[in-house]
Amino acid sequence: MIIVDDIKKGVNAILHPDKNTGTTMSLGAAAVMYYKFAFLPFLVLSIVVDLVLGGFLGAISAGGTLVQYILYPIGLLIGAGIFFFIGKYLFRWFRGTFSGAFTATVYGAFPSLLLAWVVSAIVYASAPVGAVIGLIVDLWALYVMVVAFSQQQKCTKLQSLIVVLVPVIIVAIIAFLVLGSVALSATGL
Repeated sequence: MIIVDDIKKGVNAILHPDKNTGTTMSLGAAAVMYYKFAFLPFLVLSIVVDLVLGGFLGAISAGGTLVQYILYPIGLLIGAGIFFFIGKYLFRWFRGTFSGAFTATVYGAFPSLLLAWVVSAIVYASAPVGAVIGLIVDLWALYVMVVAFSQQQKCTKLQSLIVVLVPVIIVAIIAFLVLGSVALSATGL
């Protein structure tokens, strides 16, 4: 079964990123793998939320699933473009292609995709525990993405980590400046 094979590839990339994130795919093949891998977790998430919470919150979950199938892949494509620009043209560390950057970004999304329903269920039961589990999943996703970029773009893991963190740092600085200026204007200074 083709969908089972892609799910196995995704799980193997999550569990052993050093061994399983080196294969570069075309943009289309990486997108298809994303959709196949994302199908089962989002289906489970929708059903679990609908059964547990029902009604309006179940409808929100189904709507969220549709948003994830449209907006999240677009975000992955934009993120891959940002990472590729920074790594290839700003730092000149990346030696691979844009499709390799997109493939690495898709691999980095797999831990969050696979465990989204688990984190959601834990957040429903206990928000602090869910937040900690969510942070652990996000850190593992970061690790998978760093390893995948390192392999796809033929650079070191440290270079890959720096490329992945630069946009996060820039957004944090902008948010700090904007929030600081809003706070200052609210106080009348």
